[in-house]
Parts: sequence; C-alpha cells; structure tokens
Amino acid sequence: MTVGIGVACHGGSCVVLAADGKGSFKGEPSLSHERLGKQHALPLGLYSNLAGTVKICNSFVNRLASALEGHPQNDPIRLDELLEIVESARYAELKARLNIEMKKHLQMTIKQWQDLPSASPRYRRGRRLNSRYWLPVEFLIGGIIRGSGCLVYFTPDEDAANEESLVCIGTGGNAAYRWLMKRNQEVHMSLPRTLLHVAEAMREARLKNRKTVGEPADYVVITATQTRRMPAKDPTLQQMLASYAGRDTKEIDSSDELHRAVQSAMYLPKAAAFKTKKER
Repeated sequence: MTVGIGVACHGGSCVVLAADGKGSFKGEPSLSHERLGKQHALPLGLYSNLAGTVKICNSFVNRLASALEGHPQNDPIRLDELLEIVESARYAELKARLNIEMKKHLQMTIKQWQDLPSASPRYRRGRRLNSRYWLPVEFLIGGIIRGSGCLVYFTPDEDAANEESLVCIGTGGNAAYRWLMKRNQEVHMSLPRTLLHVAEAMREARLKNRKTVGEPADYVVITATQTRRMPAKDPTLQQMLASYAGRDTKEIDSSDELHRAVQSAMYLPKAAAFKTKKER
C-alpha cells in the first residue's frame, strides 16, 4: 500500500496532491520498490493518486483515462459528470475482476453463472463469491472543477465515489489525516502553508508506517491554467519543515517571501504522462 494526499487550498483555486514512491510486495515484506509510480496525469487537467494492488490500480486508471478522453476536451467537466464516469469505471473494473474470479473458482463466466437455477449449489457458491469480492483499490482524483478545487475519491468500503476538499488514502492515510487535522488544514490556507502541512503529513505517515510508506515524490500543484510540480526536497520547503516544527504556521499565509520562493521552485513536467488518442 502507500499514502496519498489531496488538498484544495488558496481559496479553492489550487489543489495539491502528494504520494510516496514505495511499492511493497504481498508475501515478501523484505522486498520493496522505492520508485513506483502512483500518480497519473489524466485528461481535462485532472490528476490521480492510487493505492492498492498495482496491476488492478493501473488497469482501473487506464479504464478511467479512456472514459475521460471521451468527454469534449474544451468543455469543462461538471462534478456530477466526473462522479458518474469514476463510478462507471469502478464498476466495470470490479465486474471484469469478478469475472476472472468466477472463471477461476467456478469455471464459468458471470453470464453463465447468472443463467444457473438459483437453487443450484454452483449458483450459491457464486453468490457467496460475489458478496465477498471487493476491488483492492483506493483512489483520489484532483483538479479544478468548474472553477473550484475538488477531490473525488473512493475506498474499497465506500458505496459510491465522494467529493471532498481534503482526502488521505493508503496505509499511511490515517496518520496523514490526523496530522492535517492537528494543523487545522482548510481550503483558505495559502499554497506555501498547505505544502508545508502536506510535507509534514507525508513525514508523519512514513514514521507510523515504515514498512509500506516511502519517501514522497514531488508534489503536484494544480491550478485552472496549469499543473506544476514542487520538489519534495526543495531547500525552502526543508527549511520550513525545520523552522515550524512545533510552531504555529499562520504567519506563512502573509509571507510574500515564501510565496515567491515556492512559485520559483515549482517546475513544469517535461512531458505529460497521458496523451489523447489524437496525440498518440
């Protein structure tokens, strides 16, 4: 698993996403991969973080990207449209994975199982399998939706995708969330102050979950006009981490110096991670 954080800030005009780069392997706790990609650029200026079984996460995000690609690229997507697309992709991935489980355990497809008499033993086995299977994916997507910063997310125990202004997922999600609540993180805080709180939360998540949470990848900063990255090891950010340890951070909101330093440190990715069909 992992940790993923999404926070809307700067009055809702900006979204910050964070994730670590560590991948751990089931049944092999001593093995890990420290540069596993967990952040994905998507169409429509959206970006996602995922936690869970890697191959299923990748399959889901590819399914989601294809669905988003079908939305008119010059037409801002509405929140209800995004929620519907996410849920449709989630259901399609769940159905595909359940179909695999049906073939493995019952040697038949979902359609073949549905055609069985409801009183048959194989039908009852399939119903139990259906009720117990869940999609091992935690997901959050961030972007500017109709002019406001927004996070859409789901976890395996969620009945439907939801919208929030602050989301934490993965094995380190609880530790990160508790830290952000301790800092009273909210949507009207400035970008520099938010980046500090997110960096602190990432550090807290790793301290509490060293076996599954690694070092943070560069932070993704989304506005209405562009998506940039903030180096996780930026000297200004590291200095803030040291200077504000155990201190109130309110003064950061009015610091023009820190605002300029953060703006200068951010960079544009060399190439987008996702291309539309026309660009491929």
